[in-house]
Amino acid sequence: MNPEFGLADGRPFDLILPPSRVGASAFPIPWQVPKSCSHVFMLLVSGGGGGGGGTSAPSGNRPNGGGGGGSGAKTKLFIAARYLPSVLLCRPGTGGAAAAGSGSGLQGTASFVLVPETGVFTFATSAATRGHVIVGSGNSDSTGGFGGTGGNLTGTANSGGNAGTVWSSPSMADLGQWTTQAGMAGGAGGDKAQGTASNYSAGGAGPNHGGAGGGGEDNGTSFAGGGMTGSGSMPAIAGGAAGGFPGAPSVSFFQNAPFIYTTGGCGGGAGGGGTGGAGGAGAYGSGGGGGGAAVTGGASGRGGDGYILLMAI
Repeated sequence: MNPEFGLADGRPFDLILPPSRVGASAFPIPWQVPKSCSHVFMLLVSGGGGGGGGTSAPSGNRPNGGGGGGSGAKTKLFIAARYLPSVLLCRPGTGGAAAAGSGSGLQGTASFVLVPETGVFTFATSAATRGHVIVGSGNSDSTGGFGGTGGNLTGTANSGGNAGTVWSSPSMADLGQWTTQAGMAGGAGGDKAQGTASNYSAGGAGPNHGGAGGGGEDNGTSFAGGGMTGSGSMPAIAGGAAGGFPGAPSVSFFQNAPFIYTTGGCGGGAGGGGTGGAGGAGAYGSGGGGGGAAVTGGASGRGGDGYILLMAI
């Protein structure tokens, strides 16, 4: 797509991502509905949550790894072009920020397609005041994947972030056919054990997945971070090794464009008396990995940004 105006440039689909410049994510990107099309297909995916930082604690303790971030919800809409305005406004969600050691990751935000309004653009998160929304990936701006938790010495694992919740508000989407699907929770941080892995096939998460948990410590014994459990043709990916090694970042598979399939970030390995391994970053819509536990807990991985895919038919 044309990055400046958001107009279709002759390709069969457009993938719209959040602008990279600071402060630009709050402003929608215009997309012109081609005059020759009869229908438009939309896929909206919320941003994933950031992972939790690994717990920091003096040597001889049993700090836990940080939890992985949850993945974002997604919604698909197939609608006749005659029901749409000539220009759509697209606001893709952003991924949740990462955290330092013992900190919790932040939540991702949802993606929305809207009807242009006159005057200054304002985004309403209340279901009662969002008449301008055509469809969203989740019910409000805070329905991306949740961040994983960090900073626990109580013997209870740092939990992974909750999954992004589904879209259920009445809207213009009711003029077409739409389906919605929740995201996938992130893996828990290791409690005197390896971080919890993220499973491709668990929970019907679809094209994006939760991040894995970071590795924990057990009185001087360090454990690896959680990885990605393989399923079918999708390969297994190991988490960060014990000794403070970082977790692998998310992998994106463009198997049949415009289909996008992403893993969550892997968890970082526990670092013993040093620094825990950093969690891997999540790719589109997937959660970041949790950091490994250590004297200085490892930082987590950032959640992957959401996106909007538009296809004129």
